[in-house]
Amino acid sequence: MKLGLVLRLVALFTVLALPALAAAPISDAQRLREGLAPGFRRPVVLVYPALDARPLGATAPSAAGSELFDAFIAALSQYSNLDVQPPARTLARIKARNAWAAREQFARSKSEEGQEDYKQVRLDAAAKHLFEAAELYDDLEYVHVDPRAVARTQLSRGLALREKGDDVDANAAFTRALQADARLRLREKYDRPDCIAAFERARTALLVELPLPEGFDKWPKAEPASTDTFLLRARLLPADDKRPERLEVLVIASGGVVLPDVQPVAAPDAAGRLAARVWASLPFGRAVRDKRSANEVRLDAGFTWFVFGENDLGTGIFNNVGAQTSFNWTLARNIGLQASFKVANSGRDREEDLRADILTFRGFIGPGYEARFGPWRLDTHVGIEVASPGRIVTTDNVYCKQFPDDPRFCPEGDVSIDDRTVVVGAGLTAGASYDLVDDIYLSLQIDASEYLYEVTDTALGRPVGAAVSLGYRFR
Repeated sequence: MKLGLVLRLVALFTVLALPALAAAPISDAQRLREGLAPGFRRPVVLVYPALDARPLGATAPSAAGSELFDAFIAALSQYSNLDVQPPARTLARIKARNAWAAREQFARSKSEEGQEDYKQVRLDAAAKHLFEAAELYDDLEYVHVDPRAVARTQLSRGLALREKGDDVDANAAFTRALQADARLRLREKYDRPDCIAAFERARTALLVELPLPEGFDKWPKAEPASTDTFLLRARLLPADDKRPERLEVLVIASGGVVLPDVQPVAAPDAAGRLAARVWASLPFGRAVRDKRSANEVRLDAGFTWFVFGENDLGTGIFNNVGAQTSFNWTLARNIGLQASFKVANSGRDREEDLRADILTFRGFIGPGYEARFGPWRLDTHVGIEVASPGRIVTTDNVYCKQFPDDPRFCPEGDVSIDDRTVVVGAGLTAGASYDLVDDIYLSLQIDASEYLYEVTDTALGRPVGAAVSLGYRFR
């Protein structure tokens, strides 16, 4: 019987805890309006310079493309929960990587060596050294630092491969040269006609498909993986018969691409819409918990009321009204400890079988779950209750109620007396408090207990009640 009651008590605890756990979260927009907490950890967005692929087409690029990219970055920077790093700072971050300057110098020397080999018609050496330079440039993300240098390296490599008869690899090198710098062209009467034709075929094919440059949607090896850092790379794409000029944006996390999106350059409010979509795709960030403010103590005092759900006195249900005080200590986020003490005096039952008031003491201590939603705090605790019901005097003889001191009407055996005892059991509390002003709050709490151990037998048990208190929070 006792075990079944304990199980029901645990089920009650689960039901009471659900509202706190299932409360609707605050939207990101509302969090921005309310302001960010001190020490808020903002996601870092590293913005790369936009690669301009529009010169691949025959139509001259408009100035609106660059203006759109700048407006988009400005709009994204307006979201205060993001740490948007502009292209200049992103390039500075790239150049600040370990041994970057030395590796850049080595890559440039390889490129110069390969181009000299090509001039001297050492085609195998030229292709080898220029390929090594191109790989070094890829590791350095050099296409964002000096796209012209990367393009010239790939172009020379393509020419050397073409003259060797390796048309497939030459076409790949021409493609990568144009992806780095779409303005690149070969010159008539200076370059070989077959090379010019191959280069134009690569440009035409690239204009039709517009694939991403190698590694454009990948996390760089030299950038440490982070859940709080995101890369934003962009391309300005040329107009064609079906589509206008447009800005393509990719947001890249260390685990993969978060969001690809495209907006026409001339679309109304394209910058704002694109910024809103990028913002919505990123995590909002998180507040850094201040360990000093996580520990808080709340003290309150007020009135309590309860009834004994288990009553074998034969008196029927009677009220117990008194005072209570509780101590709540928030140990960590959502974790708290509660200790409370109640003292209550009973009233009389309806038939007045209870002949004297019962003075009951109850003490509770237990850990629990706490959650705060604006000025509201919800909590629920499970722990141990130790109680002491007072001296119990009862009778079912009506004459003892009228003539308690006359042995002729009220024999001694018609009055039952149980002395004060001590009981121990499991307790459950669930409460809500509301901040009134400053650190003063009003709380309402309900509680229930199941006694599992009695020092001496008692006919009272299973108290269920509530308390209303006024308290103060120390932080």
